[in-house]
Amino acid sequence: MSDPVRIVFERPPSLGSGYRRAFLDALLRRKRGPTTDQPQEPLEAACDHLAIDPGQVQAYRRVCGFPEGTEVPVTFPHILAAPLHLALLTHSRCRIPAAGIIHARNLIRQFRPLAPGQVLAVTVRLEGHREVRNGYEADVLTEARAEGEVAWESVTTVFVRRKSPGAQGDSPGKSATPPGEGPAVRQSLEVSLPPDQGRRYASVSGDYNPIHLYPWSARLLGFSRPIIHGMWSLARCVAAIPAPPLPQALEVEFRRPISLPGKVRLEAGESDGGSFFRMVHPETGKAYLTGRFVPFGS
Repeated sequence: MSDPVRIVFERPPSLGSGYRRAFLDALLRRKRGPTTDQPQEPLEAACDHLAIDPGQVQAYRRVCGFPEGTEVPVTFPHILAAPLHLALLTHSRCRIPAAGIIHARNLIRQFRPLAPGQVLAVTVRLEGHREVRNGYEADVLTEARAEGEVAWESVTTVFVRRKSPGAQGDSPGKSATPPGEGPAVRQSLEVSLPPDQGRRYASVSGDYNPIHLYPWSARLLGFSRPIIHGMWSLARCVAAIPAPPLPQALEVEFRRPISLPGKVRLEAGESDGGSFFRMVHPETGKAYLTGRFVPFGS
């Protein structure tokens, strides 16, 4: 396996400039996706000075529905790493079109507490792809170190649609439990999402992707209405249920987008020694996302 192309940032790259590169790449059709003959080479981006801003943590807690507190939520480091993710996906040697990706799944592991004010050394890596039904998937691996030790890590799986005759593998989300099946729900909560929920989350996360902001900006990218960011949906679920002690592992599968404004129902219960949760349509029961805290090491 070849050594990765490595990009080192002294300060976090800009999400805004990353989105501009992504949409320009899409407009000019610069990226056609990896193939067997032209696979994705390893890419890596790193920044050793990503500070956890206390004010941003508190604002994040409020916008995602976490109760007041000082600890850093398990989902928060993802927004610190997001600019590095986009820097990789818009790099000239990345074959994956950033503007065409669909966030399919996440696996997050946290090993030790993180505190506001801490400085993290974050590295993200992209390597290879795999063909699945209706397209292909790729994993973005993230590692956050605090004082030289791994404190938090994640695997973000993205999916890109394309015609791929003869491709093997499952389509994204096939393993999710159908609505109404599986373990019993012990907790249920209905949540209303106002029209500006995407902008509220963007003001905290810095992720001003047009699909999350306004009806007119979402329509430019093929959506009839803006949709809420998947990582807000995950954080809102996690905020509503008791988290297990550290170390902990959290996995989620994103099933379909949530349009704004709208209403959702959060459901949670116990399963296989851990806790499961899902966000569903309050009338049809169709799942927007399904996830669980799993015993560490699973």
